[in-house]
Amino acid sequence: MGLPTSKTKAESNFLNTSILLYGDPKVGKSTFVSQLGDDNKNKVLFFATESGHKFLEVYKWQTDAGKDPSSWEDFKACLSDFYKADDFSTLAIDTVTNLIQWCELSVLKKHGARDEAEGKYGNIFREIKREFSSIITRLGQLNKGIVFVCHVNPKKEKEGMIYPDLPEKFENLFNGLVDYIFYAYSDDNNQRLIRTKASPRIVAGDRSGKLPEIIKLEAKMFKQNQNLKTQEIQK
Repeated sequence: MGLPTSKTKAESNFLNTSILLYGDPKVGKSTFVSQLGDDNKNKVLFFATESGHKFLEVYKWQTDAGKDPSSWEDFKACLSDFYKADDFSTLAIDTVTNLIQWCELSVLKKHGARDEAEGKYGNIFREIKREFSSIITRLGQLNKGIVFVCHVNPKKEKEGMIYPDLPEKFENLFNGLVDYIFYAYSDDNNQRLIRTKASPRIVAGDRSGKLPEIIKLEAKMFKQNQNLKTQEIQK
């Protein structure tokens, strides 16, 4: 197409953005994500890699047999459905840490190995990273939203640092991919909050630059502070 003749426009629909949401168990992360969309053209599709959604009303992907997903192959089947679905605008992976482990198990099984270190010259390690990164990067290039949910890294927490619970080999992938990194937590008054900006000991980030440093852990507060509208409202 040649050189551009005009500048790109800033994204005006928060459901087309990517979010890494992390925090302690049961703080309300899944509830927050479930309320981001609606029941029309902006549904949020949950790919649940662990239990914890029994008391939430969500659109949850299941296998043809009506079972919850349990493998990397199930995730690829979910993506095939998601790519073709016009009414699902956002995919929520809850939790992404488990999904990474499923990818690792899939590659190890393929090579008949028990550990990524068994591969010659680190070949299995590189294949795991390549397999996961290529699929997640493609997902990020769609004009759709992604929410990666995970817990706080327990090892870092013991050191006084608050980090997402992600393997180090994938940290750069997520840092480069996501538009927001949200830390969800409860304060001393039991208020459930989100930190959107980094501090010396907490990982967080807001590429839009529109959010306050701290907002309530409520989807409506995120929408209000972003001053962004869903596709359905824009129509």
